[in-house]
Amino acid sequence: METIDFVDPHVHLIDLDRLHYPWLSPPFSHDAALGSTEAIARAYSLSSYLKDMQGLRVRGLVHVDSGVAADEILSEVRYASQILQTALAPPAGVPQRLDAAAIVGFAQLNSPDLDQILTQHKSTPIFRGVRHIANWHKDRAIAYPGPDLTRDPAWLNGLAVLARHGLTFDLQCLPDQMPALASVFQHHGNMPVVIDHLGMPLFDMDGGQETWRRGMRALASCPNVHVKLSGYGFISRNWQFEDVAPVLTEVIDLFGVGRCMFASNFPTDLLFAPARQTIETWLRFVEPFSTDEKRALLGGTAARFYRMDLYS
Repeated sequence: METIDFVDPHVHLIDLDRLHYPWLSPPFSHDAALGSTEAIARAYSLSSYLKDMQGLRVRGLVHVDSGVAADEILSEVRYASQILQTALAPPAGVPQRLDAAAIVGFAQLNSPDLDQILTQHKSTPIFRGVRHIANWHKDRAIAYPGPDLTRDPAWLNGLAVLARHGLTFDLQCLPDQMPALASVFQHHGNMPVVIDHLGMPLFDMDGGQETWRRGMRALASCPNVHVKLSGYGFISRNWQFEDVAPVLTEVIDLFGVGRCMFASNFPTDLLFAPARQTIETWLRFVEPFSTDEKRALLGGTAARFYRMDLYS
């Protein structure tokens, strides 16, 4: 298999001995949004990740907030920084494992302490942005607890604070929320935004496909909005290439290769398919693309978005 340079913009490095992850802790439930997470409720180190990625030359990665306990969000950024900085600049005699890295942490956008939290996050040199999961739906079985944050004036003001800090924004939301968010992101046109996991294509819901299409079209009208091509388990828990390829095609047609980035979302996506299946899906899908397009989808877009100096 051809070795291809890759920059992964969505990895969760997990250390259960050092940090606490409520979503990876018992009791486990098959009724949760991801189903039971018991199968991945273990450490996921950089070594584990690189072993899973055999066949691709991983030049860079982005550690994305991994759902730690609320009082550990600063500790998680420090932990990820220690791991990644060592991989970038190892001790003498130890091979360099990465050429570039970045961190996306968590911050509650409607917190009165947001400005202070972001200032602390930015003390880590490779910190690039914030992720906030804001899944909300009228069907409370698939929504996160609480109201729709994306309509909360304090949350919307938090986006302005984030923009003033010059940070990127990772958003995981549901398609029903997207049309209203499009006007918000147009207002913050200088803030790089990325929608996680293909915009959560919940096609098994009544009208799910058209609702997703309507939302993604709205977001595609915002030049600053990008998409991570990950989260295939949201399309189908037992997904195959034939399930995923049409969705990837539709997203790339809407946003263009310059605003799309393949991402592993490991270890979370390992709940739905082995790492090898994911990698082979990427390679099979990009085969018809030009060399420049492959480079963008597999690394260039992610490196530019997260300000990783890898491509001239």
